[in-house]
Amino acid sequence: VGGLLPEGFACSSLQRVPRNLSCFLPVAIRVGRMLGTAPMSLSTAFSPSFAPMPFRPTACPGASLQHVGAFHSPASPLAPPSARKLPALRSSSPTSFSPGAMGDVAEVEGSFWMFAAWASLMSGLEHRLLSLHDRLSRKRFGRVTAAAVVLGLLVAMLRAAVGATAGFFGAMARFALVPQAAEELADAEEAEFAGEAPPLRELRAEHLAAARFGEHGRATRREAEAMGVVRDRVLALSDAQRLGMDQAWVDALTPVDLLRYVRGNGGQGGRAADKLLGTAVWRKEYGVAGILDEEDTTIDAFFADKTHEVDWLAEGADLEGGRPSLLYRSAVHHPSDIPTDRWVRFFVHQCEWARVRYPNDQVLVLVDRVGSGLSNQDPTVLRALAPVIVDHYPDTIGRVVIAPVNKVLYVIWGLVSLILDATTKSRMKLLKGADWKHQLTQCMDAGRIPERLGGTNTEL
Repeated sequence: VGGLLPEGFACSSLQRVPRNLSCFLPVAIRVGRMLGTAPMSLSTAFSPSFAPMPFRPTACPGASLQHVGAFHSPASPLAPPSARKLPALRSSSPTSFSPGAMGDVAEVEGSFWMFAAWASLMSGLEHRLLSLHDRLSRKRFGRVTAAAVVLGLLVAMLRAAVGATAGFFGAMARFALVPQAAEELADAEEAEFAGEAPPLRELRAEHLAAARFGEHGRATRREAEAMGVVRDRVLALSDAQRLGMDQAWVDALTPVDLLRYVRGNGGQGGRAADKLLGTAVWRKEYGVAGILDEEDTTIDAFFADKTHEVDWLAEGADLEGGRPSLLYRSAVHHPSDIPTDRWVRFFVHQCEWARVRYPNDQVLVLVDRVGSGLSNQDPTVLRALAPVIVDHYPDTIGRVVIAPVNKVLYVIWGLVSLILDATTKSRMKLLKGADWKHQLTQCMDAGRIPERLGGTNTEL
């Protein structure tokens, strides 16, 4: 009721008020005046905003719906707070509707003009309700409070209806009117970045955001920002710093390379830049530039007169992600047969080969444990190789499939997985049980894996 009292109403005007309550009247009146427009304020706050149409705003005679609320008096709920000394109200009805970019799609054009007429009618009705609420809120009679609440709820329902209808027609426009245009736009974006990446100095934010590596899709907004940090650090290198690095590799860096380092270092641009520059120094010191020309680090030469422990499977072996697949047979590995440093160089050769041949893909590693035991385990090679892979070929391994896995190894994996992050755990797949071969053929092509693993390949 206090919200319905006129401005300047004095507490002394109220008669027969108990003396111990008179001190609360000023507060009650002030609170009441704020609550007088509460229904309208709440309906404004929680009603859905008018969904923008996917049309170009163009002049169209008869289609513009200018809201009549612009001509309200200063006492109107739509007036500024300073004029009315009450919370300002707004209308959620559309201010204009111009389907100028509809093109020549005549089958749905009538639906939009029908919506324009309907929205115009609702806009006028809302204006009438707002005006009625404004007049009622200035009355002195308490019984109109209920009417004001009902009117506020009616306006809220109207606004919700307008918002829902606008959302429906907007979705209709997106999926019925412009699907071909959307597809052409997507194709154009793909074509723009499908070719050879520009030099590092010419990389724009669009190139960084369009980078893809592995099965994780394009770079996220946060990753693109971190890639920009890495790019700036590389471009800021002095000539003296570049002398100690593999300059050809640095100059040939692509957005995908930057994304690999960003993802391999938790999305932190500064840390990724440090690792990438460290790799540039390591590549020159280790002589990686010419490693693909070395004959003794190829698979055939490295395992001459021996059973191959490592082989690249034919393309298409990975049924889940289509990744290039490397087979490692642990049962034929014997520690100390080959020096550790030669093992590391051999695996660097394989990593370089995969990086050059499949620059935008991750690698699947299939660990064949058939016949493997404790005598085949070699933690020395693993300790020497792990930092090389993590630091200089980050995010290269996208999937590791281990088969078969006994109960002991599975328990060990359960303990180790407790300290691993979710991304690493999601990339590991351990196959156990009597049907492990069937499980493997569900994710690997049977024609490309050896018979001992449930496949049909007799050459491996």
